[in-house]
Amino acid sequence: MARSRNIKPGLFHNDVLAELDPIDRLFFIGLWTICDYKGCLEYRPKKIKVQILPYDDVPVEEIATNLDKSGFISIYSVQGKKYLKVLNFTKHQNPHKNEKAAGSEIPDISHNDSQPIDSKGIDTCTDKITTNRDENGTSPADSLLLIPDSLNPNKTLLPGAEEAHPSETTVLTIPTISFNTQGEVFSITSPMITEWQDTYPLMDVDQELKRAIQWARDNPGKRKTLKGMKRYLGSWLSRRHDKGYANENARGNFGTGKNQGRLSAGDRVRAKAEQRASERAREVGPGMGGPG
Repeated sequence: MARSRNIKPGLFHNDVLAELDPIDRLFFIGLWTICDYKGCLEYRPKKIKVQILPYDDVPVEEIATNLDKSGFISIYSVQGKKYLKVLNFTKHQNPHKNEKAAGSEIPDISHNDSQPIDSKGIDTCTDKITTNRDENGTSPADSLLLIPDSLNPNKTLLPGAEEAHPSETTVLTIPTISFNTQGEVFSITSPMITEWQDTYPLMDVDQELKRAIQWARDNPGKRKTLKGMKRYLGSWLSRRHDKGYANENARGNFGTGKNQGRLSAGDRVRAKAEQRASERAREVGPGMGGPG
């Protein structure tokens, strides 16, 4: 059964994958949709072609060979039956819990009886499964930046970066300093927004975050790293609050002009009521219940 998978922009910047023909790249993406939660499937070229390239007259076995040579997949056998594995699939994807719960009858490449297959002269060995790397020293599949089915944030994080819980929903994304080369973005989740909104109740946090995102888009040279992005956003909100909302609150300047648009309708009503009460108290004067 075909399954929904997601593609992150970093896929299109992978220089190793770019060496392959476009149809090979499309075939590779198609494999994600028909493999199990481990990234494995039966290697039956004719059946695979019908599943992912039904309208194209292409040599599936040759394409699979190209992907195997490049280190994106591995073809292996268990008890005489051939299988294919998308390497590093489980590292970058987070299949739905029901998919995992249902299990799979397809043995993984780590099975005791598994043997790599020398397909059309490919020099295969067990080391290739984990050590096939590009010239920069990183695994080709690692740089694809695949993301889970449920649109959760990318699970491959830089050291020290916060990892989003699977149940957290990504509301906004902001490009990092590596966006132009790797398509990397920082995911702003609903719990983050809730936390910031609790900290700055008079601020329209969602709107201010959109301002920060637009600034990052307009100033690519000043974007932040993935690790430092949350701290940067927190500082952005703090500065905006100190420069605008806090000063307006101290002055009682809630009711008119652009300042009014920064507050929710409920906050504006409460602010106006407080301002009128303060004005009435000043009119009453000392000795009549007003300030001394």
